[in-house]
Parts: sequence; C-alpha cells; structure tokens
Amino acid sequence: MSLCANIKFHGYLIVVFSALLTITVLTSSVTLKLIYPNRQDADDIPTDFQDLIDYGWFDFIGDFVHLTTIGVLFYGIRKENRFCLIPFMVSIVFDWIAYLIANTRNGTALPYQVWLVTTALFLYVFVTLIGLYKFFQLKPSEGNNRTDEFNKTMCL
Repeated sequence: MSLCANIKFHGYLIVVFSALLTITVLTSSVTLKLIYPNRQDADDIPTDFQDLIDYGWFDFIGDFVHLTTIGVLFYGIRKENRFCLIPFMVSIVFDWIAYLIANTRNGTALPYQVWLVTTALFLYVFVTLIGLYKFFQLKPSEGNNRTDEFNKTMCL
C-alpha cells in the first residue's frame, strides 16, 4: 500500500473541508451583519471576528464563487473529469494570495506556527489537485486499472 493509495479520497476530503469552511465563514459574517447592522457595539466582538463583520459585497461574491468551484470540483472528482479541477485550483491560488495580502498589510505578524500550518495545508491541496489531474489523465494499459498505474508513476 502506498502513501496515496486512494487519491480520490483526498479530493473528497478537500471538498468537504473547503465547503465547511466557506459555509461557516459566510454564516458567521451574515450573522454578525444582522446582529450589528451599523457596527454598533461592534467593539465587543473578539478581534478574530472583526474581519467577518467588515465583509463587503465583493467578499460575499467571492465566497459564492468559491462555493461554486467547490461544487465543480466535487462533480469533477465524481465524473473523473480533470478539467473540472482547474476552477478550484485557480480559486485556491487567489485565496492564498488574498491570505498573504491580508496578513502582511496590517503590520501584525502572525506566529510562524500559523504560517507553517497554513502553508502546509495549501501545499496539501495543491499536491492533491495535481495528483488528481494526473490520475484522471492516465489511460491504463490492458489488464491494469488506473489506480495501479497511478501508484507506479506518482507514489512512493
């Protein structure tokens, strides 16, 4: 058994956690907007949630686009269509760039552990998506299945 015996599992794991994170952020920001419509008493909100109350229309549109790309990713994994992986990959690249900009422009440095974990998660997503793309691209030879071919060429 290799390290990436079932690459589709990792893809579905990314779909579940990405959808959960995006839906949680959308729900939290909408709830905060409804509770504090004019930012009255918004100083009582913990600093971790201050970014969520400052959400604008552009942020909401971006999250809905991200949810759409998650749906396309799920469809692509289910139907084994490698071209359906590209929108999510582009969305993740923009998300990573926005994360870097948001956390370097305000002057407060995040602890290195946060950067390390976040970078590791983004790299996990990229490696999984590239692996899925290569997996869906393989044409297995006679008598072999696609997983065996993938394990021979891509896995340890």
